[in-house]
Amino acid sequence: MDRELIGLPFILLAAAFLTPATMLVPYRYFRSPERARAISALALFVFVPLVAFCTVRWRWGIDELDDSPAAGLPYLAAAYETFWLWCASMVALLLLHSPMTRVGEMLRPSDKIDPDIFE
Repeated sequence: MDRELIGLPFILLAAAFLTPATMLVPYRYFRSPERARAISALALFVFVPLVAFCTVRWRWGIDELDDSPAAGLPYLAAAYETFWLWCASMVALLLLHSPMTRVGEMLRPSDKIDPDIFE
């Protein structure tokens, strides 16, 4: 994979996979959708740089760091991609808020007690 996931393709794919995965747990366990959205946004501020910087060597095809002056350019590009990945993830978070609220309600166990069970 020589430079196929650099820039816009990486940003769009990472936002498409990272945002719903980050949203699933808070929307499942918190009853308040606003609290779940806030925790998802805070989680994205942690996971986005991790994904951007941990995949630099794989995406750029770097086997070993040499002592050339341009050795840090992929990491500078990862910092730039991190900002745009945050922006794309926040937009996806706002767009997916309502559907994930419904999914969280479906996945959450019901508080209703079935009267047939206790008869």
